[in-house]
Amino acid sequence: MTRSRRALLSAGLLAIALHGVAAAAESEADKLIAKGVELRRQGDTIKALELFEQAYALSPTAHVLVHRGFAEASLHKWAPAERHLGEALTRHDSPWLENRANREMVEKTLAGVRLHLGSIRVEGTDGADITVAGEPAGRLPLAIPLRVAEGSVRVAARAPGRRAASQDVMVAPGTEIAVRFDLQPEPSAAPGIPPTGAPAVTAAGAPGAAVAPTAAEGMSTRQKLAWGGAIAGGVALAGAVIETYVWQHNRSQFNDASRNCYEDLPMRGAAGCADLYDSAHSAQTFAIVGYALAAALGTTSAVLFLSGRPRDAAADTPIMACAPVPPSALLSCRLQF
Repeated sequence: MTRSRRALLSAGLLAIALHGVAAAAESEADKLIAKGVELRRQGDTIKALELFEQAYALSPTAHVLVHRGFAEASLHKWAPAERHLGEALTRHDSPWLENRANREMVEKTLAGVRLHLGSIRVEGTDGADITVAGEPAGRLPLAIPLRVAEGSVRVAARAPGRRAASQDVMVAPGTEIAVRFDLQPEPSAAPGIPPTGAPAVTAAGAPGAAVAPTAAEGMSTRQKLAWGGAIAGGVALAGAVIETYVWQHNRSQFNDASRNCYEDLPMRGAAGCADLYDSAHSAQTFAIVGYALAAALGTTSAVLFLSGRPRDAAADTPIMACAPVPPSALLSCRLQF
């Protein structure tokens, strides 16, 4: 056998072997998908999502991405659900997704997911690492805005040799918020001189300049609690308003006659009805709890504000007062706090 024929034979055998490996992986992925679908029917969506992720590692097809996206949407993981469903629709490697009815169902689910997402455009110091809700989100400059689930979220930036910064933002569905981080260099302290903002420490009795208290130090504990309650109450109220919107929107979608959704049917009727029903009831619960919490915090804050009174700084200093007591020559002294 010539060398060229041996090479062709080896290539053919290798192709057959690789095809067999791919077929085995696809078969195993199908088993994981089937088991994940059954777990979703039983209500264990978290475990089902783990199986779909394992299936994608074996066979990264659009069909697996769709199941991941559906599970993530049920768990209110809106950003990854949008990413995976959107990516699935751009592929053409799954006969299941080429079916017109299936594709329309995925497109409709993706549109519903996008109702819970907004965007954050982050700008600032080049090279700064950005995190959203504690998760890495990229490094500046970012090519596109970050997609973020509705509600309050903390955005932070950090870069070597610069002061870290963070900002809490409230994201509403369909909106884009701009956040900028111009990180300042870390102060370089000279030997024996504390950095700017650090408290100076002096020996007892040594002359030194008095440090003026900050606004927070000048506030009493009652005032701090009052302001904290007011801010927390505002956040709770904002969250309740958002959940009310989600509740009413999903309820309206569920009651839409064209969806064929019914509360007394298994799985609430057609595909996607169960997710709408569960999402609406969850949002209703969160909204009621949010309004109650906002009312309680607001009432507590108002009571603290009204019952508090400014304190004179001199009142914290003990005073010794003495005066003669007629007709005797004795002195009467009183210690006042």
